[in-house]
Amino acid sequence: MDAAANHIWQSTVVAAGAAALVWMCRKNRASVRHAIWLAASMKFLMPFALLAAVARALPWPPASLPQSDAVAAVTVMFNASALPAVSEMSWRVLLGVWCIGTLVVLARWAWEWTRVVAIVRGAALVTDGPVFDALRRAERSAGIRTPTTIVSLDEKIEPGVIGLRRPVLVWPRALTQALPVDRVEAIVAHELVHVMRRDNLLASVHMLVSAAFWFHPLVWWIGARLVDERERACDEQVLAFGHSPDAYAAGILKTCEVCVAVPLANVAAISGGELKERLRRIVRHEPRAPLGRTKVAVLVCALLALLTVPIIGGSGAIARGAAAQNDDASKPERPGPNVKAPVLRKEVKPQYSARAIADKIEGEVIMECVVKADGKVGDVRIVKSLDPDLDQAAIDAASQWEFDPGTKDGKPVAVLVTITIGFTLKK
Repeated sequence: MDAAANHIWQSTVVAAGAAALVWMCRKNRASVRHAIWLAASMKFLMPFALLAAVARALPWPPASLPQSDAVAAVTVMFNASALPAVSEMSWRVLLGVWCIGTLVVLARWAWEWTRVVAIVRGAALVTDGPVFDALRRAERSAGIRTPTTIVSLDEKIEPGVIGLRRPVLVWPRALTQALPVDRVEAIVAHELVHVMRRDNLLASVHMLVSAAFWFHPLVWWIGARLVDERERACDEQVLAFGHSPDAYAAGILKTCEVCVAVPLANVAAISGGELKERLRRIVRHEPRAPLGRTKVAVLVCALLALLTVPIIGGSGAIARGAAAQNDDASKPERPGPNVKAPVLRKEVKPQYSARAIADKIEGEVIMECVVKADGKVGDVRIVKSLDPDLDQAAIDAASQWEFDPGTKDGKPVAVLVTITIGFTLKK
C-alpha cells in the first residue's frame, strides 16, 4: 500500500504540472492541451516505481552514480513512505473498498455499453445518400484510404463514432431530414476527425484510469478536460477543412435539439464539452497561435523530466546502497573466531617529553587503533590517558607501526586492535 500511496501523490503532482502547462498553452491548438491532459491521465497507469525499478536493475558504473544533494532529495522522495503506520487489517479493508469501487464503475460502463449495442444492433447499413457522399468526400479530402462504415437508425441519439479497431459512424435518420447538406457535411467531418484522432481509443485509456482511481476527484476532472479539449480540437480541424463557421455552429445546435446524447463516455459524439462556449468559439473562428520554440522546449523538458526523474531516484537509491556498503566495508572488524588479528611487524618507540621526564611521569597509555587492510595504522583513539604530552607521543609512535594485516575468510580486512604503550624512566 505504500507503493500505491506514493504512486497516487506522485500522479497528483504530475497532474498539477500538466495544469500549469495547459495554462501556458491556452492560446495554442486544443490538440496540444488534449495531449498534455492525456499524458497526465496515463501517468496514473505508469507508476514511477516501475521506472525506478528499471533504473535499479541497470548495471550503473560506480563513477556515474549521482551524489548531489538534489539527487539525494529525489531519492528520498521516491523511496520514503507516504503513509502513517496503519494496521494490516485496515489496509485489507481499504484495498477491499478500492476493488469494489473499481468493479462498480466497470459494471456501470458495461451496462451503458450494452444499451448502446442494443440500440445499434438494429441499425441499417448506409451505402448511399447525402451522409454517405459527405463522408466519402471528407475521406478523400483528408487522404484516408480505408472507408468508415456508416449505419443509420430510427432512435434519436446524436451521431457518434463507435468502436476501437474499426470505428462505425452511427447516424440518426431524423437528423438527415433536419439539416441541409452543408451542415450535414460539417457534422460528418467532425465525426471523421474523431476517427482520424483515434479518440475512442484514447477515451478508453482514461476510462481505465477512472475505473482504477474512481475515488480521486482529480481523475474525473481530467476526464472532463479531455472531453472539452477533444471537441475543441475537432472543431478547429473541421474549420481548417474549410467549412463555414456559421453553418457548422448551426448544425451542432440543431443536432442537440433533435437528438439525445450517446450514453457512453468513450463514444466520440458531437455535443461534448461546454456547448455554449464551443459555439461562441466556432463562430468567432479565431486562429490558434503556433507553439513557438520556447513552449516546445518547455514541453520537451517536462516530458524528459517525467521519464528521467524516477530513473534518477532509482539510481540514487543504488548510490546510497553502494555508499552504505562501502561504509559497512570500511567498518573495522574485531579479532574473533572468523577474524585473524594483525601481527606487529615494525614497532616505533615513543619519545619522552622533557616536562614528563622532569615530572617523573610513568605509566601506560592504552589506545584503540584501526589496522587497515594494508597493514598501516588508521584512526587512533585514547582509551586510558596518562599525560597530554605522553598521550600524543604514544599516538605519534603507534601511527608509525606496521602490521601484517588481519584477515577474514582469507582476505585482508581492517581490524580494531588495542595497543598499550608503557612509559618507564630509567633508574
